[in-house]
Amino acid sequence: MSAKKRTKSSKKPITKIKANKNKELSPLESKLLNFAKKGQSVLLFGKDTYGRNDLIRKIHLLNGGIDENWEYEGKEKNINSVGDFERAANSHDTTKTYCFEDCDLQSGKEVFKVLSSFDYKMIHPEHGVISFLIADVDPWSNTEQEPGLHEMYRMSDTKELIWRKGLLFVDYLKCKRNDPEDDEWYDKLAKKIEVRIKKYSGRGNWLVAYAHDPGTFSPYFLAQFEPVSLDSKDYEVKEQKEVKPVESTLFYNKATGTFSFGRLESTAISATRRARVRSFAEKLMECWKKRKPCSLKAFGIDPARNTPDYVYEKTSDIRIALESIKVNMPQCTESAYPPPDEPEHFDIVS
Repeated sequence: MSAKKRTKSSKKPITKIKANKNKELSPLESKLLNFAKKGQSVLLFGKDTYGRNDLIRKIHLLNGGIDENWEYEGKEKNINSVGDFERAANSHDTTKTYCFEDCDLQSGKEVFKVLSSFDYKMIHPEHGVISFLIADVDPWSNTEQEPGLHEMYRMSDTKELIWRKGLLFVDYLKCKRNDPEDDEWYDKLAKKIEVRIKKYSGRGNWLVAYAHDPGTFSPYFLAQFEPVSLDSKDYEVKEQKEVKPVESTLFYNKATGTFSFGRLESTAISATRRARVRSFAEKLMECWKKRKPCSLKAFGIDPARNTPDYVYEKTSDIRIALESIKVNMPQCTESAYPPPDEPEHFDIVS
């Protein structure tokens, strides 16, 4: 049976990086390092604003890994010829090794085929021991038509790529939305991933994948991973979120219709549908949270027309409630209610 050789190396040419263990990690890096230590498989997704290849390699190094596809475990000696297979024979995938596979947005069937391909080793005159993926081959079949293939079988573990130890990073996955065939192949792959997780649980053995849109994959496939967004906005918001002291925050409770400031709490404003005071209070607080005046337009009122009396009545009820907790609500100016000078912050709870 002839071998189907992949022209693309499973090890992507990359620049070596060093991980500084003393440098403070970002929230995303800390999360990923925690998953790596536990061997929790991860599905990266979304807009890549971090540079996922360097990011994952950095985490791998921080977790005690090496930036190599194979780890030489034999006795150190010089390898003088490409024909000398001893270096490859004594190089193995270990919990420290790093393997990158670019699936290049292929179909689920092709991805399954790639990850089910046999992962062999061979000597390259410049790069040393490299991966050599061969698909649809029975290792014990007649290899006479493939010169040198028998030697690779002899020196390799003949394991599928999905069973590699260490870090296996599978990049650029794609699943067609509502495509039964794609779903079927990814479900087949999920079964192997499930076995891999049980077999290789623990530090060092880590499976990472990337898909721009994970929402197109089957629930069974997604269940094998912990989803992690690469969009910096998801982390900048958390990093920049200000901790607001309770003593300087005016709260409005939608459920009870009450305001609270520090240890003070107002009486409840009317909850009747006819009064609609609570709706006014919520709209005021939504604007004040942004430190912006609340325009009459927010209440559905045209500022060019005379302000209806019911608006004054409702805002008067709110003003009385705020005064009971020592918060002064400004009068309407330029068709809008500006936020009070004090407190500093505003929030809505339910």
